[in-house]
Amino acid sequence: MKTCSKETIDTYLAGVCPVGVNPPSDPAALFTTLAVTYPRLAADTFLRTELCGKLREVVELALSSLSASFGSMNVDQKANVYEALIEAALNVSSLEGDRIGFSDVEIAQTIEMITETLNTLEESERVSPLCVEIVAATTVGRILLDMKRIGAGKGMVAKIAENIEQNLGSEHIAARFITEAVRELHENVYYKMRWNGMTKLGNDSATGLRFVRHLDFVQVSSNPVIAARAYEEFPSLWKQFGEVVQQNPEWKRDPASHEDDMTLHATLTSILPNILVFRPLALLSNFQDGLVSYQLNPLNAENLRGSISDAVEICSVLREILRQYDKWLGWDANEVDGRPNIVFKVAASSSASRGITTGLNKRGIGTNNTVTYSVSQELT
Repeated sequence: MKTCSKETIDTYLAGVCPVGVNPPSDPAALFTTLAVTYPRLAADTFLRTELCGKLREVVELALSSLSASFGSMNVDQKANVYEALIEAALNVSSLEGDRIGFSDVEIAQTIEMITETLNTLEESERVSPLCVEIVAATTVGRILLDMKRIGAGKGMVAKIAENIEQNLGSEHIAARFITEAVRELHENVYYKMRWNGMTKLGNDSATGLRFVRHLDFVQVSSNPVIAARAYEEFPSLWKQFGEVVQQNPEWKRDPASHEDDMTLHATLTSILPNILVFRPLALLSNFQDGLVSYQLNPLNAENLRGSISDAVEICSVLREILRQYDKWLGWDANEVDGRPNIVFKVAASSSASRGITTGLNKRGIGTNNTVTYSVSQELT
């Protein structure tokens, strides 16, 4: 497997954060800079303990700046602003905000300011002579559609989306979405379990993780099958993977010789959003939480060198991405130097499992060792 090129790294980066520029140090400016292009990253910049006691001031400055420039934004930028504000509200009003230590007063003040701003922005759309669609409504509709795609529409997140949708109404839709989403979160049994410190929660999925993070799910387990299912639920991943393929023309010229490379990067494309969703939790907990447990290529399960090589390559690519991403998240990038929040699932049934585990651990790479699968497999 060849070393990943800078062009490939930059392709990954361009999809998740700005490339080639430095982030502003001021937290309000950081949020407003990101909100128009990277809304979820913008929202996650509020998940820092140094903002405790300062959140209201930061949010007030950010909202003032965004409101002043909103009229000159294009439709995509407006949609991103709506999403950034919605996600920021869910972050601070859910168990992430509790982790940070925000007070009830500053959370309430933040939610009030955000919902008032959303209502004002939506009203400005309705009175604008250039308005052909209410961007607030289409943005909320897209968020709900994404939620309903999870688990082929049969899982918890999809059900929550249906509940929210039933109570939205036709006006002040973005603010109403926040109200209904927060209610759904706070009434959820998992939220109550975590609020009372009864357990830790994890999930086997490659999609829908942002919403369950609000319930304080703190890790995810993935594998090639789950990663492939993500492409079915969110076909836009094919476009993202296609951009990576464009940076590696040799894959097209001789695909048979690059099967492992393509498999690795196709999987990496689908699990990178998981890594980024849980990144704030990993940084806040010193990597006790927020880990993505990823199964290596099963075809290499008996291949000691191949398995270690795959894990090292994945960690190398992720480290380069996360070094830049952490800067835009508002963290001191030198503090963790891009350490990936990933561990690798190793099947203990493999004769090479001990060597793989030892080899990865010696390199500072964590493992998650699966010992028992089912009664019949255990008996075997």
